[in-house]
Amino acid sequence: MNYFQPILLLICTFAIIACSKRKYLEIDPNSSTIKTLADCQSLLNNKAVFNETPVLGETSTDSYYIETRLFSYVSKPEQNAYTWKVDIFEGQNNVPDYSIPYSQVYIANEVINALLDINVSDIEQAEKNNIEGSACFLRAYAFYNLLQVFAVPYESTTALSDNGIALPLTPDINSVYSRASMKASYEQVIADLLQARRLLRDKVYPSQPSKPAAYAMLARVFLSMRDYTKAGAYADSCLQQYSKLMDYNSLNYAVVFPISNLNDEILYNSNLLSSNGFIVARTGYGCMVDSALYASYAVDDLRRNAFFKPYSNNQHIYSSSYTGNQFSFSGLATDEVYLIRAECRARIGNIQGALEDLNILLKNRYATNSFQPYSAASIRNAVQLILEERKKELVFRGLRWTDLRRLNKEGAGIWLRRKVNDNLYQLPPNDLRYTLPIPEDAITGSKIVQNPRE
Repeated sequence: MNYFQPILLLICTFAIIACSKRKYLEIDPNSSTIKTLADCQSLLNNKAVFNETPVLGETSTDSYYIETRLFSYVSKPEQNAYTWKVDIFEGQNNVPDYSIPYSQVYIANEVINALLDINVSDIEQAEKNNIEGSACFLRAYAFYNLLQVFAVPYESTTALSDNGIALPLTPDINSVYSRASMKASYEQVIADLLQARRLLRDKVYPSQPSKPAAYAMLARVFLSMRDYTKAGAYADSCLQQYSKLMDYNSLNYAVVFPISNLNDEILYNSNLLSSNGFIVARTGYGCMVDSALYASYAVDDLRRNAFFKPYSNNQHIYSSSYTGNQFSFSGLATDEVYLIRAECRARIGNIQGALEDLNILLKNRYATNSFQPYSAASIRNAVQLILEERKKELVFRGLRWTDLRRLNKEGAGIWLRRKVNDNLYQLPPNDLRYTLPIPEDAITGSKIVQNPRE
């Protein structure tokens, strides 16, 4: 059986769940049953599918550790990703980190295909445009997230020969796919986002794609490609349209989740998958923040209280999501965009502009009148300051894995080390294990080739 055929069954399962809880999806995800704009929007509103992003990359990062007594209670893929084993899935089928993004792609393809046959009045054209733009955005979002864990880090000199991902662009589940090149994969992501930027509405609704969200996503994509000129330009385009930041002095630290749901900084909301990432995808479940990382927050830095809580023996636990609930935020927000523009400005020599962005952000993160604006004597110093703040600001947001991959490509030389039951595990810079294996059931019956891991 073709791997993409069971995807339809998976979507229908999610549809039943969504309908029973919120009545988001009242039709089958098949273009023959999609007749109206309302049908299309209902499909894209299925948050049971679209709100989830891969978690095993974040599971593999250096921001935290799992207590030894809890290690045996987490899932086998989570254990294996945590210790960078060669075989992560051990024969597991229907791996959510892989199947959920392709479910998102399938629905987006159905909507894009159905819209071709839906005629609308002039008054309805803006609504149709926004729906098409949303579908393009969501397909690009899914493809990009797959590229960050199941394809090698982007390298412009080898992008034409490196394997990217399978790129289904139609709702035909019977097609047999191979992997497109890295160049073609990123070109598809960018093309979808440029189309989304053209069609989406300007106003930001965190639960839906928007034009500022498309700009933010383009900035994230080009940052991962290490194209700092374009990443900075798209970050600027986003902030020109939407630049709100929260003042952490206004948060209520007496409550469990000080940061409110769908706060003013969120451009597009999504969460890390909890089904394969019990530890990092949910707050308060034994995710101990790395002691060096915790120590890097200044005493007056309010993020220490916003993100973490004391545990025991001077340990601190990740306890507070960016979205006012227990699930770890993985979407797009203005704090990330400020950091992208700051880093890109610094890398192209605009130190003053870079520090302006960084200081604007941090002034909203420190206790009132306590923050001393940063200065930097060189490009290298400015970039390092920004990267350090990026690691602190975007902790447990699903971005660190991509950062480790791209920064090691820049020569950062970051080694990852962990000890479990007195066994030492290590991940050297640019190791093959920085690319996760493709699940075996996705390879069976296809032309998809496996990622080498050793």
